[in-house]
Amino acid sequence: MSTPGDYHYPRDQNVAVTILARGGVRFYYQESVLDYDVDLISEQGYQILEFEGNFITTKTELLFDLEQKLHLPDWGVADFDALIDCLREWHPAPNGTALVFRHLNSLPPDLTHTLLDILSHCSRAELAWGNKLIVLVQVDNPRFAITKPLGAINFFLWNDKEWFESERIKSYFQRPEPE
Repeated sequence: MSTPGDYHYPRDQNVAVTILARGGVRFYYQESVLDYDVDLISEQGYQILEFEGNFITTKTELLFDLEQKLHLPDWGVADFDALIDCLREWHPAPNGTALVFRHLNSLPPDLTHTLLDILSHCSRAELAWGNKLIVLVQVDNPRFAITKPLGAINFFLWNDKEWFESERIKSYFQRPEPE
């Protein structure tokens, strides 16, 4: 495998953009492939925050590690709802931040999905403000799969002024009659 500065593959020059365009979360099996992409992203000025998944076996350990490494507010991250609240106040580094989870194998699948779903939503929200958050996840099982979507947009896509159906119906009946 080449070194990052060589850019032997067209994807190498825009690896961060490609990851962001596809939801902000990428999975890896081989550590060498992860290391290669981390080096590419680091060369682009991203802050790299690493998490060692072998030491994250419970929700409490996960939330504590996130709180410490992301320097989240002092009032603490007691659950995933609190993590979401904290991430609304947290922002990636000016050139972008990559959260790198190595060996993320010990968490139950539902916790892994919830974590990645939250981080995918956060990545998309930050991108709307011009901030870049990438999540790279390395697992030791080549058959690892997330079976539910990450960061899925819900089906409630109404604008904020017409969010409630009652408002839309009321507006419908208040239309002028056609002549």
